[in-house]
Amino acid sequence: MNHKRFLTLLLAGVLALSLTACSGGEERGSSSTAENSSSSTAAEPSSGAESGSKAEGFSLDTPTTADEAAEYFKQALLAGNVDAIEKITGYRYEDWGNVTFDDIRCQTIAQDPMRSRYQFTFTVSQSGSETFPTGTYERIVEVNASGTEFASYPAVTMLYDKSWNYYELFPYDMEQPGYPVYSQVSQYIGFMGSEPFASAADLPVEEMVEYAMITIFGDYSGERELYSVSEVNTRVRELFGAEVDAAQTKFYNAEEGGCELLGRGGMWFYTWTSPAKQDAATGRYTIDVNFYTDALRTLRERTVRYTLEPNGNHFRFISAEEL
Repeated sequence: MNHKRFLTLLLAGVLALSLTACSGGEERGSSSTAENSSSSTAAEPSSGAESGSKAEGFSLDTPTTADEAAEYFKQALLAGNVDAIEKITGYRYEDWGNVTFDDIRCQTIAQDPMRSRYQFTFTVSQSGSETFPTGTYERIVEVNASGTEFASYPAVTMLYDKSWNYYELFPYDMEQPGYPVYSQVSQYIGFMGSEPFASAADLPVEEMVEYAMITIFGDYSGERELYSVSEVNTRVRELFGAEVDAAQTKFYNAEEGGCELLGRGGMWFYTWTSPAKQDAATGRYTIDVNFYTDALRTLRERTVRYTLEPNGNHFRFISAEEL
């Protein structure tokens, strides 16, 4: 087995987890407020934002620092310039051009060489957008100072209310209630996708076997590359409550007498995940994952509720229901 392939797999897992647990604000709010959002079909970030060009009808130059990026975003909102908003966010929010932002005040919250956070306080007096109905807002704007997947210059990567309480905003706080449940669901989504299922036992056998091996791989920090059929079958039973024969899957290597991962990348999703809730009577957890089509997480595509129950050192998937 090529060890480099497993290093690639492990890295892909880290990237997939960072997707759903990307770094965010450090200020916890006292309450959770549902965000205003609208549905949209999936869209890729624009690749047309060139570092050497100005957005049409916009006077500011391409930002070279986080502070300049925050100011660029502020002025783009005030101007209602959709081209400039796209340039600094990587997504074309057509309806934001129909919003009147009044007197945006920007306050620096935190800065480091990689990212900076700012508080935008503003009032929307007129609106043709579901994202920003009329009213007063306090939003945290995060800028990646070293560039993003859509731009080589500092750009806005997160926009959220400081009162929101999603796991992704506190990715390194493992003391959060239900964090182990979130961690497992996040890992599963990052490798296996976001398709709902009525019963975990109805999932394809090879999908369950592959994910079971991914968790074993993590248990041993990548030091093992071959797993016995019996331990894979046992892990599938622990995670999904299903009886399978891993020897009948593509992961079985007859020459080695065991199962091995084939190596592949993870998947990329933009999510907000609400705190897990535990049913006192059954002990089961439910956790709602909101999936978005844009990096700023304003255009919600769907919400999937995952139900799991404690089972040893892991949690058993019961279902994933689209709400």
